[in-house]
Amino acid sequence: MTAFHLAMKLGQSPIVNYFIDAYPPQYLDYSAIYQYFGCDNLLSLALQSRKPELVWMVLDKRLATKKESTDAWTRASSESGLVALRGKETAHDLESAEDIMELLRKYAKEMEGEVADKRITEDS
Repeated sequence: MTAFHLAMKLGQSPIVNYFIDAYPPQYLDYSAIYQYFGCDNLLSLALQSRKPELVWMVLDKRLATKKESTDAWTRASSESGLVALRGKETAHDLESAEDIMELLRKYAKEMEGEVADKRITEDS
């Protein structure tokens, strides 16, 4: 696990943001920074942090595949997933869980739209 992955898992948004700004993920030279070979993926690490801004960064920077996003939505929307996201069920934890669920839902819809748009373009 690299410093980037550890920062993601521990919810250290400023450190994660530094890596993304200093080493843009779209450049192949920096792709090794973002590869994770553990049993989780970057989106799972962001979900473990229960920080909406980290989930947003992973989704917005396309650091998760469609399958990873779908799996995350399935896991997060399950009863055990919701319990894990809600944490100690403080007002802040509940708000963060709602924000994360909304992000997962929004990006899942966007990805579905992109796939549908791609199919329409290919069929034309």
